Amino acid sequence: GSGAGLPRFMGIPGENANGVFSANEFLTRVNLMKAAVEGYETPVRSGKKVAVVGGGNVAMDAARTALRLGSESHIV
Repeated sequence: GSGAGLPRFMGIPGENANGVFSANEFLTRVNLMKAAVEGYETPVRSGKKVAVVGGGNVAMDAARTALRLGSESHIV
């Protein structure tokens, strides 16, 4: 997804795959639902490498959050 409003998806293969989140959903799960904490119902399983599509503030927040979770972030 793209931006802080409603996510804008690109219509590409794999964007609905498990583990692919809009920035809104990713940041909500990590910050509000404390999903990065083990034992919570909605864990965020951050991969070794994370691709963030976008260049705005929300994209940077998502990339920095993924880094804090231990992932290598790549901004596209």
